[in-house]
Amino acid sequence: MQSTATIQLDLVKSTEPMALATGSDVAKICKLDLMATRYNSRKTATSSSQIKRLICAKSIVKIMTCLMAAAAFFSVGCSPSGPKTYQVQGRVVTESGKPVEMGSVEFRSEGNDSRVIARGKIKTDGSFSLSTFSIDDGAIAGRHDVIVQQMIIAEGFGKSHEHGPRVPASYSDYGSSGLTADVKKSDENFFTLMIRNSP
Repeated sequence: MQSTATIQLDLVKSTEPMALATGSDVAKICKLDLMATRYNSRKTATSSSQIKRLICAKSIVKIMTCLMAAAAFFSVGCSPSGPKTYQVQGRVVTESGKPVEMGSVEFRSEGNDSRVIARGKIKTDGSFSLSTFSIDDGAIAGRHDVIVQQMIIAEGFGKSHEHGPRVPASYSDYGSSGLTADVKKSDENFFTLMIRNSP
């Protein structure tokens, strides 16, 4: 077993190198240690900020992807996804051949569980063009029941306006109009709808 004196001597020997370091050397060592600590802190902070920016960028990409997918979904949902349509034009006239100058025409497809409606406004020359899913895209192929609707509002104040031939109310109901049309799979469908005083 070592004596107490021997242990003390060993302690003195082990501490001799430290005693040889001057005050300036210690200051330099502390400064270098502080610089290393700051460098590591900056490096860690930079890495953390880069990671945060990366996570933020990924989140933005995910959000944009979801928004684009949602926009695509709704655009498909709102776009014409029904059966093919074919252009339909025509003219509404009286028995004497005089054009009906105002109102609207409506075609309703027959034989379907969910009937498809096509509508068109009557111009002053009696002509019309049908629209189903988009403007002037026509109507689906097949037989249709047809009605002609007309609403004339009296302005009053002693002024009279010429609205052209009147269309009997019976033509505005599918059950009593008696008008039909067969739309072909062609863009050359033209129908002349004749309005009689009593259909």
